[in-house]
Amino acid sequence: MSPTLGPNIDNLRKQAKALLRAWRLGDADARHRVAACFPDAPRLGL
Repeated sequence: MSPTLGPNIDNLRKQAKALLRAWRLGDADARHRVAACFPDAPRLGL
């Protein structure tokens, strides 16, 4: 069997949840990362 190419969906899901958790807690780095894609996001969810 050949290895799967590309990102692992479970890993991406965990990363997204961690970023959301950090954003909700007010982490400055998470806020900047989210603002880069969603500058006017008063609420954020998955």
